[in-house]
Amino acid sequence: MNLFTITTSVVSLVLWVVMVGVSGYAFVDALRRPAQAYAYVGRRPKNFWLLITGIAAGAQFVLASPTNFIALIALVASLVYLFGIRPELQQYGGGAGGGSSNGPYGSW
Repeated sequence: MNLFTITTSVVSLVLWVVMVGVSGYAFVDALRRPAQAYAYVGRRPKNFWLLITGIAAGAQFVLASPTNFIALIALVASLVYLFGIRPELQQYGGGAGGGSSNGPYGSW
């Protein structure tokens, strides 16, 4: 194997790992947010985003190619959630890393 083939393989592997990581993170984040947060911010319901990010994560993992057109569409779907929906959900304050400092009986 020549240097070009090895370099291409390594870059492809790194891109695939990053894409699977981004899609997996989007799915886990959507899973951890409360369903009421989606309704509160006026977006599609939680089940919709779980389906989209779950399919994206699964497609990324199964296709195992960062240059596949379907894998790129799946990455875009995950990025739409992470940069379009997630910031609005964080303002609501639910889920992991929501920034809420409320205890079971009110503010701390």
